[in-house]
Amino acid sequence: MKITIRKIKNEELKKLDIRCARCNYWFDRNNEGLINALRGKSIIDFLKSGFYGRANNKDNTIDRFCRYGGRLQGAFDNSDCIGVVFYGRHYLFPRLRSFRVYPPDNDCIFIGCLYIKSGYRNMGVGQRLLMATERDLLKKKIRSIEIIGQRNTEGYGDKELVPVKFLIGNGFYIHKNDFKYPLLRLDLETIVKDFNLRKAVNNHIPLHKQIEAPGRYYSGSRSA
Repeated sequence: MKITIRKIKNEELKKLDIRCARCNYWFDRNNEGLINALRGKSIIDFLKSGFYGRANNKDNTIDRFCRYGGRLQGAFDNSDCIGVVFYGRHYLFPRLRSFRVYPPDNDCIFIGCLYIKSGYRNMGVGQRLLMATERDLLKKKIRSIEIIGQRNTEGYGDKELVPVKFLIGNGFYIHKNDFKYPLLRLDLETIVKDFNLRKAVNNHIPLHKQIEAPGRYYSGSRSA
């Protein structure tokens, strides 16, 4: 089995047989007051968020997400899409406001969806998608990645968030704690030195089900 990771456009995503193309979980929005809207945002981010929020609600959410700077990468087993990662500025994910650890830092890129089809979990695919995201963001000189994790779950539980165990095993640390949904962070500056080594290792991650010792190349989470 040969897994490839590549960027995908929203038009392509909508044609793929993967439920992320039809999921609006991160894009659902609720009304919020001005104080909450401003919380944690720079003025520029607040204005961008306002423009994003006023986009036509009838517009396809994936279209709107990509139009305002959101990015997508997919994992493929031949032509079958087996995993997807969505990432972008945190105001592109309106549901974030419902979490107690909101807001993420303004200088970060937020990962919303990291989804792997059930038959391909525990095989290093999630790790490959994370590493592809890191490469993309390092080229853009982004300093950090943040993501909401979920504690005390085997695989994908309620709200389908990524297990904390998987994220910590891949270099993230808890940036804002919460009993069930902490905000985790990966500082990209700390991995620049070994980036070439990890790039070489990337193509040799074993794609078979096994539990490995925790570390930067851990691939034992059920969500991976």
